[in-house]
Amino acid sequence: MKLYKTIITLSILILNILCFSQFAGGSGTIEDPYQIANAEQLNQVRNYLTSSFIQVTDIDLGVAPWNIGEGWDPIGDYDPWDPSKSFRGNYDGNGYTINNLLIERLVESNLGLFGSIFGCKICNVRLINFLINSEQGYLGGLSGIAYENNISNCYAEGKIQGYSQIGLLFGFFEQNSISDCHVKGEITATGSYIGGLVGLCSITDSITNCSADVKLYADRLMVGGMLGLSMALGVFSKNSTNCEIVAVGEAAGCSGGLIGSLNSDLLDCIISECYS
Repeated sequence: MKLYKTIITLSILILNILCFSQFAGGSGTIEDPYQIANAEQLNQVRNYLTSSFIQVTDIDLGVAPWNIGEGWDPIGDYDPWDPSKSFRGNYDGNGYTINNLLIERLVESNLGLFGSIFGCKICNVRLINFLINSEQGYLGGLSGIAYENNISNCYAEGKIQGYSQIGLLFGFFEQNSISDCHVKGEITATGSYIGGLVGLCSITDSITNCSADVKLYADRLMVGGMLGLSMALGVFSKNSTNCEIVAVGEAAGCSGGLIGSLNSDLLDCIISECYS
């Protein structure tokens, strides 16, 4: 029994040492998050999907191996039958930047810094000069797909080229809260549901005090400076856009400076103090 306890204690100690060596500090809890100080440590987040993290310096992804071939592999996978594959922890960017994110994955969807996030708190992330290129959908600078998250004080600046469900922050968004988030950049799409901030909102609690400075090029339905399509928007307040929308074909009949199309049959919708 004494030998067994000794082996367990040593195993735990070794595991803690290995975890610590993969990050700049911390233990992965909300009170003591793992510290992210470089690109390799950011890449290790995918192996700790339920932990908490804080960024402690600017990170450049514009160097090998992150900027060659298909580029960055998004953190967290989307599986409708298995949410555990999504990132489910917390990430605090701490006001530092993540620069030069590159994703060139033409046959893949659910692309962004994160592929899919579920039940997270993400704040203070600053994505600068990102480029995402795909022939598929669900594309966003921060995450391709987001369910039941609290997102605050994030900034995304870059370009996305793809098919549908595209936003500079999120491609698809359901039952989330976004506040004090801002985007700047350009989206070129051949499909529908294109928004400066979020491409498609299914059921959204609130979007407040956000802005989008964007150019959107699309030839299909639902194109908006802030949101492409909202199926059930709860509170949408104190938001603004400065947008140029080049809409041809079907998109010319369903585009808007704030929202391309709004269907509030499933939920009362409050829009206040917004402008474009």
